Amino acid sequence: MADLGAMCYQAFKGGLYEKWTESMSADESEKAASYRDEGRREGRKSVLESLKEKLSSIDELTANIASAERTIQTLRGSIEKETARRVSESLESHRKDYELSKMSEMSELRGKISYLEGQQSLIHRIERDNDSLRNVSDTLRKELDSIKQTKSSHATGKVGEAVIWDMLNKHVMPKFQYSEVKNMTAVKHMADFHIWLMTPTGLRVKILLDSKKYKDPVPYSEIEKLFSDVDGDDEAQCGLMVSHDTAIYTRTQFQISRTPKGKLCLFMSFEGLDDGFRAEVLCWGLRVLANIVSSQTDEIRDTMIENIEQFMKEVGGTLIEMENCNKACKTLYESMKTSKENLLTRITSFKVACGQETAPKDHTELSIVSRCTARTVVGGQCSFRKCGTSEFCKKHGVASS
Repeated sequence: MADLGAMCYQAFKGGLYEKWTESMSADESEKAASYRDEGRREGRKSVLESLKEKLSSIDELTANIASAERTIQTLRGSIEKETARRVSESLESHRKDYELSKMSEMSELRGKISYLEGQQSLIHRIERDNDSLRNVSDTLRKELDSIKQTKSSHATGKVGEAVIWDMLNKHVMPKFQYSEVKNMTAVKHMADFHIWLMTPTGLRVKILLDSKKYKDPVPYSEIEKLFSDVDGDDEAQCGLMVSHDTAIYTRTQFQISRTPKGKLCLFMSFEGLDDGFRAEVLCWGLRVLANIVSSQTDEIRDTMIENIEQFMKEVGGTLIEMENCNKACKTLYESMKTSKENLLTRITSFKVACGQETAPKDHTELSIVSRCTARTVVGGQCSFRKCGTSEFCKKHGVASS
């Protein structure tokens, strides 16, 4: 209100003063002047008071402003602190959540890694177990095959020993007076049979006979075993090895060799020989050994061995020549037979064509029957003739066999 009055006064004081001056008298002028002075003094005082009040209000406002600024600063600081605190708490919360999620993921990954490591170790363990089982299986398979082969070889050997034993008792021993044979197959390192023969000179000879029945040639280890058995028996003068179905490794047929102690051993095979002829060959081998051993000097024995070997070589060569001649004779016989039948067929056909003879009813049948019964690719009968008693020619006979 004071400010409003002062403002009104300042706006209208000039006009009011002039009107008041015109209307006042001298006394009044004095009074007015005194009043004016007094009013001025009062005005100054009031103005001073108002100014003081304004100044005090300004000071208060300044203090309030300073206090407000301090409050604002305080609030701003607290707001910043609170904001920073809340941001940090939010960040910490998000960081913790992120760490927890990552920790759970890491835990899952560690679990998977440990599981995979366990699986890998389990796989390695299984592979090692499989390798060990495979090795054991291979070993057992080899042992089983060895046992089967051993049983098979043992059974086959027993069959061969039984054949030789029967041959010795029924065919060989009756041809030698004062002879004796003993079965030693159940005793190791003693050969299969021990044979005692009486020679023409009156000397009693002991021969160790070893029977071998193999699918393949008799190995050299069996030769060494016979040498060891003969040398290990002080009473034995010589040895004999008989192979039923195969040759003897490094030894020719009817070859005579010496053991490390100088005793004689004869090697022979029944391969390719008829059953009825095998007993005669065995008798011949025993007789040759007995005669050589009964000789008085080593020189005579060596001469006899050389003569026997030379004789066997000549016999072998003669057998080869005879086999070749036999093959040539068979071929010539088949050729002559074919030529004869062809000639008879041509003569008969010519006579029938000239009207000298009538065609026999079985002429065509005979010519067809004498041909190979095999069928060609197109389905017709083969045009070649049969071979001997066979139903096929040479070509189809080989193919059928």
